Amino acid sequence: AIPKAGEKGYFSSTKIIDGEVVGGVTLNHLAWANTFGLQTALLARQGNDTSGNLVRKEMETLGISTTFIDISPEHVTSESYVIKQDDGERSILMAPGGTSSITEKSGSTLWSNKDALTSPFAQTQLFSTEISHVPLNGVLKLLSSAKKNNVQAT
Repeated sequence: AIPKAGEKGYFSSTKIIDGEVVGGVTLNHLAWANTFGLQTALLARQGNDTSGNLVRKEMETLGISTTFIDISPEHVTSESYVIKQDDGERSILMAPGGTSSITEKSGSTLWSNKDALTSPFAQTQLFSTEISHVPLNGVLKLLSSAKKNNVQAT
């Protein structure tokens, strides 16, 4: 079983999925929205690595645009490891990678070289963010940019 707060212990599950699975809250939401006919895109930083290539390939298969992903060998792609117990409990270990470097400063310049037709906010109707991988000041900057471009933000 998973240790409770204040306890020390080890994860006892021995079940391992053989292979890698692309998913998570953000990509699941984008895929669901795309299923309903909405155009979707991910605004993120990823590495030019095996995980990033796997994620982008799956996004393209699902019809999610990768246009606004800043791909760089300087970054590693965010990863999460899900440990599921036999009793259904789970723990998620997150390694935020390049997306964790989207801050107030980088959020001001990261996509500013895009022209009006390719800006993340040019044709956006709804901008949604989550804070598990992006620092709070980066989230606030992105939400502020959405508001300045008359985009509804959640």
